[in-house]
Amino acid sequence: MIRIKKGMTLNEIMLAVVILAVAFIPIIGVISSSLRATEKDDHIIKGMQLCQEKLGIALQFPFDFFVPNNSPFNGSYESPNANGKLILTLGNQQIKHITYNSVLTVATETVNFSVPVVDFSVKPHNSCDNAASWIHTENTTVHNMVKRYTVTVTWREPGDDPAADPKFYTLSVLKANVQR
Repeated sequence: MIRIKKGMTLNEIMLAVVILAVAFIPIIGVISSSLRATEKDDHIIKGMQLCQEKLGIALQFPFDFFVPNNSPFNGSYESPNANGKLILTLGNQQIKHITYNSVLTVATETVNFSVPVVDFSVKPHNSCDNAASWIHTENTTVHNMVKRYTVTVTWREPGDDPAADPKFYTLSVLKANVQR
Protein backbone atom coordinates (compact mmCIF):
# COMPACT_ATOMS: atom_id res chain seq x y z
CA MET A 1 0.00 0.00 0.00
CA ILE A 2 1.27 3.41 -0.96
CA ARG A 3 0.91 6.23 1.50
CA ILE A 4 0.32 9.72 0.20
CA LYS A 5 1.87 12.44 2.26
CA LYS A 6 -0.64 15.11 3.34
CA GLY A 7 0.98 18.16 4.92
CA MET A 8 4.47 19.34 5.75
CA THR A 9 6.98 18.19 8.22
CA LEU A 10 8.38 20.39 10.95
CA ASN A 11 11.75 20.47 9.15
CA GLU A 12 10.15 21.91 6.01
CA ILE A 13 8.37 24.61 8.00
CA MET A 14 11.56 25.56 9.85
CA LEU A 15 13.49 25.76 6.55
CA ALA A 16 10.82 28.05 5.04
CA VAL A 17 10.92 30.35 8.09
CA VAL A 18 14.74 30.61 7.89
CA ILE A 19 14.60 31.44 4.16
CA LEU A 20 12.00 34.17 4.77
CA ALA A 21 14.01 35.63 7.65
CA VAL A 22 17.17 35.81 5.54
CA ALA A 23 15.22 37.42 2.67
CA PHE A 24 13.77 40.15 4.94
CA ILE A 25 17.14 41.34 6.33
CA PRO A 26 18.08 43.36 3.18
CA ILE A 27 14.52 44.69 2.91
CA ILE A 28 14.68 46.01 6.47
CA GLY A 29 18.05 47.65 5.68
CA VAL A 30 16.59 49.40 2.63
CA ILE A 31 13.62 50.67 4.64
CA SER A 32 15.94 51.96 7.36
CA SER A 33 18.18 53.89 4.94
CA SER A 34 15.10 55.22 3.17
CA LEU A 35 13.76 56.59 6.47
CA ARG A 36 17.09 58.33 7.18
CA ALA A 37 17.12 59.92 3.71
CA THR A 38 13.52 61.06 4.13
CA GLU A 39 14.40 62.65 7.48
CA LYS A 40 17.30 64.58 5.89
CA ASP A 41 15.00 65.75 3.10
CA ASP A 42 12.50 66.86 5.73
CA HIS A 43 15.20 69.02 7.39
CA ILE A 44 15.99 70.66 4.04
CA ILE A 45 12.30 71.31 3.39
CA LYS A 46 11.92 72.89 6.85
CA GLY A 47 14.94 75.12 6.11
CA MET A 48 13.40 76.16 2.77
CA GLN A 49 10.06 76.94 4.39
CA LEU A 50 11.71 79.03 7.11
CA CYS A 51 13.67 80.97 4.46
CA GLN A 52 10.50 81.68 2.49
CA GLU A 53 8.60 82.68 5.63
CA LYS A 54 11.29 85.04 6.96
CA LEU A 55 11.91 86.60 3.54
CA GLY A 56 8.18 87.12 2.98
CA ILE A 57 7.89 88.91 6.33
CA ALA A 58 10.96 91.09 5.67
CA LEU A 59 9.64 92.20 2.26
CA GLN A 60 6.41 93.49 3.82
CA PHE A 61 8.24 96.31 5.62
CA PRO A 62 8.76 99.71 3.96
CA PHE A 63 11.84 100.16 1.79
CA ASP A 64 13.83 102.25 4.31
CA PHE A 65 12.80 100.22 7.37
CA PHE A 66 15.98 98.18 7.81
CA VAL A 67 18.49 100.75 9.04
CA PRO A 68 20.81 100.65 12.08
CA ASN A 69 19.32 101.40 15.51
CA ASN A 70 15.77 100.63 14.33
CA SER A 71 15.28 97.12 15.68
CA PRO A 72 11.73 96.05 16.58
CA PHE A 73 12.86 92.42 16.41
CA ASN A 74 14.26 90.13 19.09
CA GLY A 75 17.39 89.74 16.99
CA SER A 76 20.40 92.02 17.00
CA TYR A 77 21.86 94.33 14.39
CA GLU A 78 25.47 94.30 13.39
CA SER A 79 27.02 97.51 12.14
CA PRO A 80 26.85 98.00 8.40
CA ASN A 81 30.10 97.08 6.72
CA ALA A 82 31.79 98.92 3.86
CA ASN A 83 29.36 97.48 1.29
CA GLY A 84 26.31 98.88 3.05
CA LYS A 85 25.16 95.50 4.35
CA LEU A 86 23.03 95.23 7.43
CA ILE A 87 22.95 91.81 9.12
CA LEU A 88 20.04 90.98 11.40
CA THR A 89 20.18 87.77 13.44
CA LEU A 90 16.61 86.52 13.65
CA GLY A 91 17.46 83.88 16.24
CA ASN A 92 17.00 80.17 16.69
CA GLN A 93 13.88 78.13 16.10
CA GLN A 94 13.46 74.57 17.38
CA ILE A 95 11.48 72.26 15.08
CA LYS A 96 11.24 68.69 16.33
CA HIS A 97 14.82 67.94 17.44
CA ILE A 98 16.64 70.34 15.05
CA THR A 99 17.63 73.94 15.84
CA TYR A 100 17.40 76.28 12.85
CA ASN A 101 19.24 79.63 12.95
CA SER A 102 17.97 82.42 10.64
CA VAL A 103 19.91 85.49 9.49
CA LEU A 104 18.58 88.34 7.32
CA THR A 105 21.07 90.42 5.34
CA VAL A 106 19.93 93.65 3.68
CA ALA A 107 22.43 95.17 1.25
CA THR A 108 22.06 98.38 -0.73
CA GLU A 109 22.79 97.83 -4.42
CA THR A 110 24.01 100.42 -6.90
CA VAL A 111 22.08 100.36 -10.16
CA ASN A 112 23.51 101.44 -13.53
CA PHE A 113 21.17 102.37 -16.38
CA SER A 114 21.85 103.12 -20.02
CA VAL A 115 19.36 105.80 -21.02
CA PRO A 116 18.75 106.74 -24.67
CA VAL A 117 18.95 110.51 -25.23
CA VAL A 118 17.79 112.32 -28.36
CA ASP A 119 20.03 115.19 -29.49
CA PHE A 120 18.31 117.27 -32.17
CA SER A 121 21.29 119.58 -32.49
CA VAL A 122 23.13 117.02 -34.59
CA LYS A 123 20.91 117.59 -37.67
CA PRO A 124 18.33 120.20 -38.52
CA HIS A 125 14.78 119.24 -37.49
CA ASN A 126 13.53 119.16 -41.07
CA SER A 127 16.06 116.57 -42.20
CA CYS A 128 15.32 112.89 -41.91
CA ASP A 129 18.74 111.82 -43.15
CA ASN A 130 20.58 109.59 -40.68
CA ALA A 131 18.08 109.93 -37.81
CA ALA A 132 20.02 107.31 -35.84
CA SER A 133 22.79 109.85 -35.29
CA TRP A 134 20.37 111.90 -33.17
CA ILE A 135 20.24 109.19 -30.50
CA HIS A 136 23.03 108.29 -28.10
CA THR A 137 23.07 106.61 -24.71
CA GLU A 138 24.13 108.03 -21.39
CA ASN A 139 25.02 105.90 -18.40
CA THR A 140 23.29 106.83 -15.16
CA THR A 141 24.10 105.48 -11.69
CA VAL A 142 21.43 105.45 -8.99
CA HIS A 143 22.20 104.81 -5.31
CA ASN A 144 19.77 103.55 -2.62
CA MET A 145 17.12 102.48 -5.12
CA VAL A 146 17.53 98.71 -4.88
CA LYS A 147 18.16 96.51 -1.85
CA ARG A 148 19.06 92.84 -1.82
CA TYR A 149 17.30 90.85 0.90
CA THR A 150 19.00 87.54 1.70
CA VAL A 151 17.81 85.05 4.30
CA THR A 152 20.08 82.18 5.29
CA VAL A 153 18.89 79.35 7.53
CA THR A 154 21.51 77.01 9.02
CA TRP A 155 21.14 73.76 10.99
CA ARG A 156 23.04 70.64 12.00
CA GLU A 157 21.86 67.12 11.38
CA PRO A 158 21.85 64.74 14.36
CA GLY A 159 25.19 62.98 14.45
CA ASP A 160 27.01 65.64 12.39
CA ASP A 161 30.56 66.48 13.38
CA PRO A 162 30.42 69.73 15.42
CA ALA A 163 33.57 70.96 13.64
CA ALA A 164 31.97 70.50 10.21
CA ASP A 165 30.12 73.30 8.46
CA PRO A 166 26.38 73.32 9.18
CA LYS A 167 23.80 72.63 6.49
CA PHE A 168 22.23 75.79 5.07
CA TYR A 169 19.63 77.12 2.68
CA THR A 170 19.69 80.67 1.25
CA LEU A 171 17.10 82.73 -0.60
CA SER A 172 17.77 86.15 -2.06
CA VAL A 173 15.52 88.75 -3.72
CA LEU A 174 15.83 92.34 -4.91
CA LYS A 175 13.42 95.06 -3.79
CA ALA A 176 13.28 98.41 -5.60
CA ASN A 177 12.11 101.79 -4.35
CA VAL A 178 10.23 102.95 -7.44
CA GLN A 179 8.29 105.70 -5.66
CA ARG A 180 11.12 108.22 -5.91
